[in-house]
Amino acid sequence: MNGGGGKAAQAARRWRRWSRQRIVWLLLLCALCGGTLVVFIYFQGLKLAYLLRPVWDTPAPPFNVYPHYYAANISVARRCELHNWKVRFEPRRVFDAILFSNELDLLDIRLHELQPHVHRFVIVESDRTFTGRKKPLFFAENRQRFEFVQDRVAYGRARGRELLPGEDPFLLERFQRRETSRIIVEAGIGYNDLLIMSDVDEIPSAHSIELLRWCDGWQAPLHLQMKNYIHSFEFPVDYSSWRASVHIFDPETTGYTHKRRSDFMLADSGWHCSFCFRHLSDIQFKMLAYSHADRVRHQFFLDPARIQAIICEGRDLFDMLPEEYTFREIISKMGPVPKSSSAVNLPAYLIEHIEDFRFLLPGGCVREPQAATRHLLGQLSIQSTQQRWTQAGRGPLGQQMGILESGSYSSVRMSDRQKLEHSRAAAENAFNALPKAKAVCDSSATGTPQLDSAANYASRHFALPPRTATKSVDSWSDVMIMPWHYRLRHPLSSAAAD
Repeated sequence: MNGGGGKAAQAARRWRRWSRQRIVWLLLLCALCGGTLVVFIYFQGLKLAYLLRPVWDTPAPPFNVYPHYYAANISVARRCELHNWKVRFEPRRVFDAILFSNELDLLDIRLHELQPHVHRFVIVESDRTFTGRKKPLFFAENRQRFEFVQDRVAYGRARGRELLPGEDPFLLERFQRRETSRIIVEAGIGYNDLLIMSDVDEIPSAHSIELLRWCDGWQAPLHLQMKNYIHSFEFPVDYSSWRASVHIFDPETTGYTHKRRSDFMLADSGWHCSFCFRHLSDIQFKMLAYSHADRVRHQFFLDPARIQAIICEGRDLFDMLPEEYTFREIISKMGPVPKSSSAVNLPAYLIEHIEDFRFLLPGGCVREPQAATRHLLGQLSIQSTQQRWTQAGRGPLGQQMGILESGSYSSVRMSDRQKLEHSRAAAENAFNALPKAKAVCDSSATGTPQLDSAANYASRHFALPPRTATKSVDSWSDVMIMPWHYRLRHPLSSAAAD
């Protein structure tokens, strides 16, 4: 009996030891799986949410789509007849309202496309992005580029502000769109005029607007179906773009919006070219400035080499899955967008000036690295303000610019605030002096010494040490961005300045 009891006790001890080991291994396995899950959610959580979109979201009801009949040399009266609409005795006035950020090239193409049919272009911009960051007034600074429609441009400023902790960027976007509604009225729009509501990169075709201004009988508001492109017209995605719309203005009911306002849509009415920029820096700017800036989940998303590779491959900048409502559609659209070799049925101005816009056409995927204008990559960062100070320079100038551009005055004494505002004014004066610096450069023979002379001119206005032959700028782009990124690009001069 004792022998049997001893064996039973030994078996029980072995079982307890095995059970403890099993529990330890089970806990380690759970920790490993949990850690892996946390890492996966951190890096791929947003992608997982979009993958499961068919489970948690449902699409809006489908549009009633008007077939669109068009061919060159067919009169507008005949086209009205083909759509079962009535031709008017005189066309309606058209107002094209644009909430502008930094899309200079697309704006140029849009204005040329629509100018034969638009009475007034209402261009609105803010000194703040939708994420609340300070930004230049890009249109105001480049207004001479659009002199061909100067007499038809109504320009307005939408008030901006910082994004408060916990606020959604879409709140600031809605605020700027309400400001746009006010500016449209101030521009002189009247009852029964047509109002185009679309983002800059949603370009209605000229013949679509001509049709709507000359015909009666279509249902307003009317959404415009547009062909989706990504990065350039080399990568056509689909025809799912619908947010652009045309309204018959009524001061009691019409407000500037980017949402669905009706169930009616005109087929194939334009082009939506998303993230179609000439410069990599403009792409970085938009990634951090628009309402979906939360998609920049990691700093390496902003790496220029990564962005360049993605553009040439037709992939998504944010490593997102397609925004679809069925698993079949998600799977069918996964991966890079197939390239197209066609440049047919694109905006006429784009084709007529192909040498200026090769980056938007098949075979032109390589982007220029830096725009020759004042950019905000030092400000628009997912790093903290203190990190931006370190990045911009270790001296007081770097700290001043960090405080000024973040708007963080809470820890600054009143006497210091006045100094900071003075520094800001000095920086603005330096930038305003750059055209004269460019004139110095252009009036001289080509070569680095002449670029240095332009750089020295700007340096004197910015209270920075003059450049020497051993610290030559490489290109005119360096001269243009020097006041805002001087210390970042030329650390040797930072020590001398401090």
